[in-house]
Amino acid sequence: MKWHGGISEQDRCARAQSIGIILRPLAFYESDGGNNDTDGTENREWHSVVIGFGNIALTDIEPTIAQLADVFD
Repeated sequence: MKWHGGISEQDRCARAQSIGIILRPLAFYESDGGNNDTDGTENREWHSVVIGFGNIALTDIEPTIAQLADVFD
């Protein structure tokens, strides 16, 4: 998921984690692995997170997406 301006990738992931949803900031997957003193987004004009459904029951996907929508609202 990609957006311009507003809340950072890390803050968005923290908000999701506070309700039990794990997101990964795209910076986590960039060449530095998100392991330097910056958040990996300083050279971009946008933010992004990776959303996966690998560890969730099919019946839980739709309600979890509804919860996730609140994180992005």
